Amino acid sequence: MENTAARKRKQVPEGYLIIGVDPHKKRHAAVAITQDFTTRDKFKFDNTREGLETLLRRAKTEMVKSGCRGVMFAIETGGHYWRNVAYFLEEQGISVSFHQPVHLEAKAGR
Repeated sequence: MENTAARKRKQVPEGYLIIGVDPHKKRHAAVAITQDFTTRDKFKFDNTREGLETLLRRAKTEMVKSGCRGVMFAIETGGHYWRNVAYFLEEQGISVSFHQPVHLEAKAGR
């Protein structure tokens, strides 16, 4: 029987960096993790165009530093603050996966 980590790993293409975004009203929080769930970086960025450009810049820098061949973004969709991030990434041609906070909390409690 596969464990949860193995199932999650299958959802990520081989060699990709995952950027998890927890959106807030003024400043969003982000974490960069590798496919083996090693935390590479944690940072915050403003809910502005400049802040979103910082997100992309930091993601690209961390991708190169960690030797990954691509980046995936996962955004928590509680409230409506995630929309600016999602629309900006979509505008850049970057695909995003969305996650419900209740679903994430339930999995963490197992």
